[in-house]
Amino acid sequence: MTHFHLDHPPHDSDAAWQRLVNRLAASIDDLVREYVDELVGSRIYSGVDLSRNDMLEAASLIFRIFAKQLSGQDDGQKAIEAARMLGRSRAQRGVSLEALVFAIQLDFPLFWRRLVALAGPDDQQALIDHVDLLHRVIDNYVLAARDEFLKEKSRISRDRTIIARQYLGRLFGETEISGFELENIAVELGIEHNESLTLAVAHPSAARALQSVTESFQEAGECFGSPLGRTSCVFWRTVETRVQESIELSGLSVALYAPAHGLTDIRSAAQGADALIAGLDENAGIVAAEDLLPSALGAAIDSYMPGLRTQLMKNVEMLADDERDRLIRTVEIYLLTGSTKQSARQVSCHRNTVINRLNHFEELTGLDVTIGRDAALSLMLLSAATTR
Repeated sequence: MTHFHLDHPPHDSDAAWQRLVNRLAASIDDLVREYVDELVGSRIYSGVDLSRNDMLEAASLIFRIFAKQLSGQDDGQKAIEAARMLGRSRAQRGVSLEALVFAIQLDFPLFWRRLVALAGPDDQQALIDHVDLLHRVIDNYVLAARDEFLKEKSRISRDRTIIARQYLGRLFGETEISGFELENIAVELGIEHNESLTLAVAHPSAARALQSVTESFQEAGECFGSPLGRTSCVFWRTVETRVQESIELSGLSVALYAPAHGLTDIRSAAQGADALIAGLDENAGIVAAEDLLPSALGAAIDSYMPGLRTQLMKNVEMLADDERDRLIRTVEIYLLTGSTKQSARQVSCHRNTVINRLNHFEELTGLDVTIGRDAALSLMLLSAATTR
C-alpha cells in the first residue's frame, strides 16, 4: 500500500500557515463551486455522462481532505482512497485520462489563488514556505487517481473483450440463430441495424497474426475478432479506417468484404469464407473478396456437375507445359481486360496471336470466351485450376 509522507518545513511560519488553512477550510463550499464553474467552462468533459452534481460531490469530498492534509491532520491515506475512487468512477464513465488529469490539475491554481487572497501581509512567508506542500498533496492525488484509472480501464477492457467473445462465438457458430437473437447481439456489440461494416478473413497461415495486429482495436471496442473454422476474422465499422490501415501495413494475407450491411451480412459472409479463402495466396496481402469469387465458384462446379471440369479441360491439360501455360495466361488476361489489344500488350505478343490462342482454346474446350456465358464458365474453370 502506498503512503505519501508530506514533510512540513521546520519554520516559524507554520502557525501562520495553519491559520491560512483554517480560513481556507471555512470557504471550501465557495471553492468547490468556483472549481466546478471552471471545469464546466473548460468543456473538458463534453460528451461524457457526468452531471454538475457529480462534479460538486467529488470536489467537495477531496477539497475537504486536501484541507486536512495541508493542516497536518491527515497522513494522505484518505486522499489515496478518494483518488482511487475517482479514478475508477471516471474510467467507468468513459472519461479520457487526459481529461481526468486536467480536471485534477485545476486544483493547484484554484487553491493557490484562494490562499493568496486569504493571506495578510504577515502571511507571505508562510505561503512561500508551504507552496511545495500544496504541490505534493495535489501531485500525489493525481498519481493515485491516474494509476487506478488505468487499472480500471484495463479491467473494463478485459470484461468487454470476454463479453464480446461470447456474443461473437454465437454470431459465427454453426447453430441457427433467430433474427431477434441477431438483433440482441448487435445491441450488445453496439452495432446499428444495417450499419456499414468491413470484414477481413485471414489466410489460415495468418489467422493468429490477424488477431494480434488488431488486438488493441478489439480491446478499445473499435473492431471485433473471432476464430473462424481453420482461420480467423475481424470486422469493424467501415468508418474506422485505422483498423484496415493497420492490417495493410502488416502485409497479412486477408480476404476483404466491404461493405457488409449489418451483422446478417457479416454472418453470411463468414459462413462462406472457408470456400472463398481456398483461392487466397498466403502472400497476396489484402484481396477483395469478389476477386476470389470466380475460383470459389469454379471449385464448386464438381459438386453440381461431376466430371464437367475434367470434360472441358482435358484437352488443355494434355498440352505441353509451356504451351498450356501460354494458352491459359492469354485467356485469363483476355477475360480480365476484354480486349485483344490489351491482352497482346500484357503477354508480349501480336494481337493476331492472341486471337489464334482464343480460337485454339475454343477448339480444345468448346468455350468461346467472346460470349458471356462461356466467358463466365471459363473464368471459373481457370481460376479454380490456378488455385489447386
